[in-house]
Amino acid sequence: MHCATKAVNGSNLSELQALVTAAIPTPNPPRTCSPSPLEARNALYTNLLRLLSSPHTASLPILLDYHELHPGLRTARSYNLLISLAIRHVAYGTVQFLLNGMSVDKIPGNLETQKLKIRWFVRSGHWEHAWLQVSTTHPLPIPLALWLEFFHGVKKGGLANRMDATRTHSPQARFQILMQNLPTFISNDVKTSARTVHILVRAMLALDKPQSALTLATRYFNGLPQHLGTHWAKQCVGIMDVLIASEAKKRGLLDFYAARRKLNAMLAIHPSFRPTSNTLFLLLGTLRQAKHCGTVSWHTLSKFKTRWGPQVEDLRVRRRVASYAVIERRLDIFDKVFEEERLSRLRECDQGGPGRRHLAQAKSRRMPFRELFPRRGYEERLWNSLTMRALKLRLQLRAEAGGRVSDVDART
Repeated sequence: MHCATKAVNGSNLSELQALVTAAIPTPNPPRTCSPSPLEARNALYTNLLRLLSSPHTASLPILLDYHELHPGLRTARSYNLLISLAIRHVAYGTVQFLLNGMSVDKIPGNLETQKLKIRWFVRSGHWEHAWLQVSTTHPLPIPLALWLEFFHGVKKGGLANRMDATRTHSPQARFQILMQNLPTFISNDVKTSARTVHILVRAMLALDKPQSALTLATRYFNGLPQHLGTHWAKQCVGIMDVLIASEAKKRGLLDFYAARRKLNAMLAIHPSFRPTSNTLFLLLGTLRQAKHCGTVSWHTLSKFKTRWGPQVEDLRVRRRVASYAVIERRLDIFDKVFEEERLSRLRECDQGGPGRRHLAQAKSRRMPFRELFPRRGYEERLWNSLTMRALKLRLQLRAEAGGRVSDVDART
C-alpha cells in the first residue's frame, strides 16, 4: 500500500470531506474559553475513531489522509491506532511510514507502540529479529504485554510466508524460548490473566497439544473468584471457543457429542459462564459430515436458546443451520431459519442498523476490529448462494414428487 506516501489528491479529498461530514457531528456552539491542548490533541484520535466506526467505514487511505491534515494534533494514540489498522490490513509498508512519521514529529512511543512493533515483526516473518530486539532492550523479566505478542503467527499472505520460510527456529523451539523467559504474571487480573491463558491455549493447540491446552484452561477456570464481571466472563468463554474450534476439525455426530460434553463441562465450572453465538457456531461446525446435520443443528439451536437466551443466535449461526438443512434436504427447517433471519433484519433496520450502534459506542471506547469489520458483505454473499441452493433443491423435490405421481398414475 503506497497511499501513505502521496499527497491528498482531489478525489481522495472530496471522499474524505464527505466521510468527515457524515461521521463527525456538527460541533456545538463555540465555548467562551478555548479548549485545553490536551482536549485538542485528543480530538484527532476521537475523530479517527468516529470515521472508523461510521456506517460507511473509512478506508485506511482516508484515515491516513485525515491524520496527515492535522500535524499539530498527532499523538502516540493516533499513530498507534493507524499502525494497528495497517498491520491488520497487512500493509507493512504503511507501518514503516507511520513509525517514520512518529520519529519526524518527535513523538515518543509508549508500551502500545512497542507491542505493535513486535506484532509487525512477528506477522511479517521476523520473529527472531523481534525477540533479539526485545531481549536486548528490556531487562528480564520481559513485560507481559510484549511477551504475549510473540505467540502470534505470521499473517497470511505470500510475502509474509516467504519471509517466514527463512526462520531459524521451529514453532516448538520458539515456544520453548518463551517458556524459558516467563514474564511477571498478575493473578486474577481481567486485563492480563484471561488474555494470557487464551494466547497460551491457542499456542498449545497449534503445537498439537490439545490435552495440555484443556488442562491449562480448566485449572484457570477452577481458580477464578466467585464473582466475575461480564467482561471477564466473556473472555473466559473466548478461551472455550478456542478449544471448541479445535474440535470442529473433526466432523461427525460422535465428534459433535464429544465437543458438546467438553463445552458443558467447562460451562458448569462457573455460574457466570454463558455461551455466545460464536460458541454455538463453532460447536455446530462438528456436524458438517453428520447424516442428519440439519435436524441435529436445529434441535441444538432450539435447546441453546431455551437454556441460554436468544443471544446465542446470530447471522452466522442461522446460516450454518440453514446450510445443514439444505444438505439434509429439510426445507421445512430452512424455511423456519430463513424467516427468522428476515425478521432479524427488519428489527435491525428499525434500530438504525449496526453502523449507528458502532458510532454511538465509539464515542466512549475503541471497539475491537472484529466488531468494526463484521464481514457482513461476505455473509450476505454466502446467504445469497445458500438461498439459490435451497431454490434448486425445492425445484428438484417438486420434480421428483411429480415423477412419483406420474409413475403411480401409469400403474393404475
